[in-house]
Amino acid sequence: MKILFKQLKNLQIPSVSASVISNCYFKELFGESDRKIMNIRAHHHTDFEIHVVFDGHQTYECDSKAIRLDNGDFVIFPPGVRHKSVENSEDLHKYSFTFKSDFFESPKMLCGKTTDYINKSLEFVARESSCPTVFSAQLCINRIFETTLLLFRLCGFKEQPQKKITERFDERLALAKKYISDNLEQPLTVSDISNYCYLSNKQLTRLFVSNEGISPAKYITRERMKKICELIIDEDISFKEISIRFGYANECYFSTAFKKHSGVSPGVYRKMHKKSQ
Repeated sequence: MKILFKQLKNLQIPSVSASVISNCYFKELFGESDRKIMNIRAHHHTDFEIHVVFDGHQTYECDSKAIRLDNGDFVIFPPGVRHKSVENSEDLHKYSFTFKSDFFESPKMLCGKTTDYINKSLEFVARESSCPTVFSAQLCINRIFETTLLLFRLCGFKEQPQKKITERFDERLALAKKYISDNLEQPLTVSDISNYCYLSNKQLTRLFVSNEGISPAKYITRERMKKICELIIDEDISFKEISIRFGYANECYFSTAFKKHSGVSPGVYRKMHKKSQ
């Protein structure tokens, strides 16, 4: 037996899958060399245990029922389910992994046939574990989680349906906001944004009003003024520089626009902020 992969409690680089499965051990076993450590006594685990046979065969007993696994078969023993290994062929080659998870549930043993994709994924984990790099742990745990989920699905397991997003436009709202944020110093128009997001002006307006409570044009003005306020506080930047940077015709026009939005002139705003510091 060879432990190819052991999941660390604290990965240097976080993995989403690590929040779903934990305490994972991934092992490779062979019939002839590992016969002595094959557990022939009935036992159970506090973790999930999965066996996938690549070559040869192995027979288990669970609830007084014999289960033979041949090439391409798998078995899942949930926590608390008693089982034992009855016999195995000398040419047995299998992968086995154990893990804790609150995501998967099953009161009984599950078994079935793997797929070519699953087999290749397990071989990938074995290869990646043999020459680990800085990202190997993330790749391995993600593949193991994916493999586990696919095996459970083959047994009829169904996850909770994803909550439907109110509008598919929600993703495009984030896209629109990012575009606005990246181009605040440009003369943005609603059409510029709607074209970038592949929406009509009406769709974009509806999207902003329903989520932000204001039109795209007002959102642009609000975000632009937020950025301008940050720059005004910096005394190293003149009002003329700011007005040019944000495309105002002149400093006077900039001052008028700022006062209309903030209620005070840029000069007063800078003094007010200086006093509060």
